[in-house]
Amino acid sequence: MEQVISLIIPFIVLAILSVMIDKFTLFLEGVMKLIPGLPDSFEWPVAYIFVLATGYIVCWQGNYDLFAYLDINFRQPWQGWLMTALVISGGSAFVRNSFDVVDNIPASLGGITSTIKKIFGVK
Repeated sequence: MEQVISLIIPFIVLAILSVMIDKFTLFLEGVMKLIPGLPDSFEWPVAYIFVLATGYIVCWQGNYDLFAYLDINFRQPWQGWLMTALVISGGSAFVRNSFDVVDNIPASLGGITSTIKKIFGVK
């Protein structure tokens, strides 16, 4: 059981960091819209480089290397931080889309429940 927990925690941290960095990027995009003369959104390559750099700084400062938890060790610590930042930056949009799907589940269940009640005449 201890081994399972030692693997679950790094993946929870990965999800939290992905969401945090994604929300930070959305915040900066909102700030860009408020400042005249700046574009209203990031270009894709610029956004990815920004998210990657932010993810790397967070991994470096937090000494977080996902691959070390999976017994994949790099020669230099910065390589593990960079690889983890790549996973975070690529996964931030995936995590956001996943949470959007999870947010829609209660509405879908409510619609199904009301339809079944109408079919069977339950009030």
